[in-house]
Amino acid sequence: MNRRTWVDNYVVRLGEVLDALELFVTSGATSQRFPDDFTPIEWQSFARHLEDWIGAQPWAERTRTKAIRTTNKLLTILHREGAIRTRIELPLHNERKFAKVGQSRFTQRGWNRKPAAERFDSPYAFHLDKHGREYDYTLFRDVGRLFVLHTTARFKEYFPTCSANVAKDSHECWTSLLRYLQASQSQPHLEAFHRQLASDGFKAIPTDVWEGVLYGWREELHGKVLSGGRKAVTNGRYVAHLNRIWADLSGVGLVPHVRIKGFKNAKSRYFLTPRATLAQLAVVDSATDVAVRSASERLATFFDESDRDEAREYLRSLALELSPEVVRGLPVEAVIEEIHRLNATRLATVRKCAEADFLRWHGHWCQGQAAFEASTLDGKALISLLDSPALSVSEVRRNSTRLIRTGHEMQRLGHALRYIDARYEGSISGIHGRMHHLARSFGGRANLMAYLHPHEQATLALWVLMLVDTGANCEVARTAPWDCLHSLKRAGAKKLVMGPKNRSGGHFIVDELDEARPDGSLPLLTAIQRYREMASRFHARAESEATGLLLLHDVKGHPQGLTEWTARSWFVEFLSRHEELAGLDARPSMIRPSVLMDIQARNGGQVAPAQAVGDHAQAATTLQHYTGRSPLKLQYTLNIREFQERLQSVIIVTIDGAAAKLGISQAQFETLFSEAARTGLGVACLDPLAGVQPGTQPGRQCTRWDECWNCRMRWVVATVDNIADLILFDEHLQAAAKLRPDTPAAHWEERWLPWLAFTKVVLQKMREGETAGLYARALTLAAERRTTYARIPLG
Repeated sequence: MNRRTWVDNYVVRLGEVLDALELFVTSGATSQRFPDDFTPIEWQSFARHLEDWIGAQPWAERTRTKAIRTTNKLLTILHREGAIRTRIELPLHNERKFAKVGQSRFTQRGWNRKPAAERFDSPYAFHLDKHGREYDYTLFRDVGRLFVLHTTARFKEYFPTCSANVAKDSHECWTSLLRYLQASQSQPHLEAFHRQLASDGFKAIPTDVWEGVLYGWREELHGKVLSGGRKAVTNGRYVAHLNRIWADLSGVGLVPHVRIKGFKNAKSRYFLTPRATLAQLAVVDSATDVAVRSASERLATFFDESDRDEAREYLRSLALELSPEVVRGLPVEAVIEEIHRLNATRLATVRKCAEADFLRWHGHWCQGQAAFEASTLDGKALISLLDSPALSVSEVRRNSTRLIRTGHEMQRLGHALRYIDARYEGSISGIHGRMHHLARSFGGRANLMAYLHPHEQATLALWVLMLVDTGANCEVARTAPWDCLHSLKRAGAKKLVMGPKNRSGGHFIVDELDEARPDGSLPLLTAIQRYREMASRFHARAESEATGLLLLHDVKGHPQGLTEWTARSWFVEFLSRHEELAGLDARPSMIRPSVLMDIQARNGGQVAPAQAVGDHAQAATTLQHYTGRSPLKLQYTLNIREFQERLQSVIIVTIDGAAAKLGISQAQFETLFSEAARTGLGVACLDPLAGVQPGTQPGRQCTRWDECWNCRMRWVVATVDNIADLILFDEHLQAAAKLRPDTPAAHWEERWLPWLAFTKVVLQKMREGETAGLYARALTLAAERRTTYARIPLG
């Protein structure tokens, strides 16, 4: 017993007994002045006095019971030592209950589980067990009692046919519309509509009236986008959900058929903000914020306004890594290299920490398996010795002390693990009583269970290793099947089959894993094989969907697959647990773009390797959402500036004195300004049949449009038509620079990036001097032609 326990349990109680004795003597309850002279009857009288004194204290029942029990132990000690000649004992009102044969509620799983909250039936609300969610529209009864009543009844049939997420989004969309209807009740022009909606005749509301109301709701959504309170993508989903809901309601005759238009570009994935990479994360305190901001602003000017926020994140993170002074003095090329180095370093750090966690808990599990195998008693024998109803409480206690509480550490661990495996099917989740104290002796429940099954940190570590080594998205790695490893013809490698990728039609993602890594670290293949050994008991006991999953953990005594929300919360703990990662506000989904960006950087900026690892059908997907980040944009900006410097000598031809200025004949001059010389690219060709470009022949039409910018036959002719063509072609090039669906990065840089630099230089010159008026008219003409502009393929 430690010192604090002794003071709390005995010294305090001894003081209370002495105080009670003094009060007992001075109150006249006895004629004796000293306890040594007390008769047995007086000692019994004192016991009642002490009981009354304890009962009068303002203590909780549990505290009072504990005081009586401790006082009785103290009185027994005093009697044994001769301080009290008569054995006295205070009566206990609540007898202590001992757990025997696992019948105590504290030793049974789920004893403290709270009952489900009682649900009250309401015609305006319903609960779906399938989704584990309540859908309640009670607050909107004032919109129209019968309208809400009938639509709720319909949703009770409609929502079970949807997934939980679709039903949730549909519910939020519908409540958004109901809130709009509530708010619009005070609008005079909708007074007749609301009067009919609140009546029995709500089904007869005309189509045009409903259409006007729904478009009013749509305008409210659009206003939230303009104010910055919502993204267009969210509004697009709301409209899509409402159209589906409305089609179902109209199908049963509750409302007329109406379909409202969505929002422009709302469905486009190219307008979504890409997921951040690890190199963008920074922890900035107030003391260094000013210096970091000043270091990043110098390079932020290289980016367009829409890209500057992301660029600042990279630069601020780099400034914290290297110091603001170092970043301020770096050339742009070095900044690009340092950002890629920081990204690679953080990926390596995440992997190193995950590997350390996995190896730690695998060693822990191996220790438990060694103790399990070394145990000389099997599970049935241990259950008989520890839980047999034929044994008395004292016999069970002696056996428990001998087998699992005292003795050699490995021996009692082996007995404990065999007992848990046989008695509780390998899980003590929710089991208290004896298991509570046993688990504490081995470092806690999670620690004890990790001797039999993979610890949750090992499960998370394997998931992180899969994300880093394969570049797969979170869901694909999280839903990897149990039988995920398959043989390959190539020696020293295996095929890894991960979970289905829903966005690509549900096909399973496949990768190849080597048995060894060049740096000698733990290979993912080895980690998966070891994890399958650790989780073999989980796999044998798993039920339903969890049976076929690789990543498992214990949930209330049952093996379950790793869920998205559990994995996220564990990942946050993982970051805080490792000093190298503490403070980074990272998310698991940031690993994939970091991996793909690193692959592209290590392959000379080529997008094809990153596209292959990312399993993307188009390079545009890889660039737009994963690798086309600030470092790559900065590189393109440098390339464009280099071309611009080379093209500053571009001569723009105007009508006045053009032939004399350029030293060409009048016939050539007239050809240059003829309609036939127009290319549609904003430049004119003096002789398309000259055959001056590689791959072309004299007398045949030139097809090398990609080389016009650098051709000696090319002239920039300042007419309204040509300038309008140049404006439209420049827009086409800029759009293609962002998307580039089928064009490799190196191919693009070689063929079309010089063109983009050329158009920017020429248009800048057009805005100034004697061509400014022509440029203004060309802007108007370009706006008229934009919808019919024929965009050439940039292959």
